Amino acid sequence: MDLISHKEFGKLRLNQFLESNQIESRDNWQFMEDLWFGEAHVFTEFLRLYKSPFKTKSIAISLDTLEETVYEDILFELGLPLKKGMGLDEISNHLPAPIGVFDRVQDRISYKYIIGEEEQYYLSCTVLNEGGLVYIVMMNHKKSIKALER
Repeated sequence: MDLISHKEFGKLRLNQFLESNQIESRDNWQFMEDLWFGEAHVFTEFLRLYKSPFKTKSIAISLDTLEETVYEDILFELGLPLKKGMGLDEISNHLPAPIGVFDRVQDRISYKYIIGEEEQYYLSCTVLNEGGLVYIVMMNHKKSIKALER
């Protein structure tokens, strides 16, 4: 898997993939024990930390609310070999074993990973019981990676 570098990840903005009239601002967004801001389209978000305002640190992709060409472009840019609708078996062909599972919602399970060799990322893949992969969060956020390593 040839993942995007941290430097290039930090430069990504949602307006590279969607028209500005489709994007809304996120401000004072509490997430992963930090305060964020950025751009969003429904549940897709490109977020930056207030303490690191020029670098995107978190990208969430709602595969159900974006056009296929848009989410495919984002996934390609990130270097993630994932597709909407994949089941855990298919995801496991591309990713290491998950190191965390979140299954508090009845119809879906989120699998948590640390991916990357030299530059690591936190990755969460939410898989519907019926429908497969629908949501992805990829973060270059040291707190999130350290929390998973425990």
